[in-house]
Amino acid sequence: MLTVRIADRNHKAHAVFYDDVNNTHTRIRTRTKEILTERGLGDGNVPGGVEQIQLQAVDPNTAIHINVPPPDSNDPEVQEARKIFEAFPPGLQRALERGALEDINVVLGKMAVDEAEEVVELLGRGGMLSIEPQIIDTTKGEEIPERLQAPPSHPEPTIREEELD
Repeated sequence: MLTVRIADRNHKAHAVFYDDVNNTHTRIRTRTKEILTERGLGDGNVPGGVEQIQLQAVDPNTAIHINVPPPDSNDPEVQEARKIFEAFPPGLQRALERGALEDINVVLGKMAVDEAEEVVELLGRGGMLSIEPQIIDTTKGEEIPERLQAPPSHPEPTIREEELD
């Protein structure tokens, strides 16, 4: 019986029902915008709350180097790496050509996490990212940090064949 009254456009139940639906819809939209703004996703001006991929060396004595493949190489591996490079968006290509990790991180920060992870994987596959330890020149008085020194070598214990059975 109620559904018949709601379906009748001239009945007061119809107006009450649709007013309630519209008010609820408006309240949901308003609250959603507020939540997105609180999380920093609403207007794009607030950076908080957004997960990002950033390239950074974990070890301070390690550097991340960017290698852009040359366009005129005859090496098939370099040609394949160049195809990967050329498939990147122009902003990322410019950042890679500049070679500054900060520029690349800015571009990656604007991407969705899944897309940025895929880009980093392609950078590795194309050989465009190389992680190298910094060179320590002990002839100029620089000391090798303890954590980088090789552990003292101990002779390998000999295992007799009967111990393996």
